[in-house]
Amino acid sequence: MNYLVLLAFGLKHAIFFAIVAAALNILPYLGPLIGALLAAFYALVTKDNTLTPVFIYLALQGVQLIEGNFLTPKIVGSKVDINPLIAILAIFIGNLIWGIAGMVLIIPTVAILKLIFSQINELEPYAFLIGTVSTGDDAESKFIDKKVTQFKKLVPYKKTRRDPRFQKI
Repeated sequence: MNYLVLLAFGLKHAIFFAIVAAALNILPYLGPLIGALLAAFYALVTKDNTLTPVFIYLALQGVQLIEGNFLTPKIVGSKVDINPLIAILAIFIGNLIWGIAGMVLIIPTVAILKLIFSQINELEPYAFLIGTVSTGDDAESKFIDKKVTQFKKLVPYKKTRRDPRFQKI
């Protein structure tokens, strides 16, 4: 999207500035600002119109706004069935805890937590809060059920009187 914006304004080397702006998005808060300012300063030097750099800066900030608040949560949330709001909050928390690595690792961690919560009856409301809970019809649930069954066959289970399954209701 950065490339299309820069190309629409007729900026030379648009692909270079688009890649730099996209790479700088990894840096929280300052990355998008620096990427947009670099392209705007280049436009200020090469273009004879003084409003073009301002429009380039605003357009790149708009692209960042749309991508960061709408596209990324929608895409990431739909792939792992996580609520977009939870995905945004998780990315912020991951950034606070581990920085850039945390931003990358937190979404798979939340997806794993959702999967674990959905398998435990007492924690299933939390799985529902994180995202859609599988009903058991999808391939993921069948795969997990198969692995749990295989694990139960490997681990000997000793039935005792204290087991809640043997208590009368």
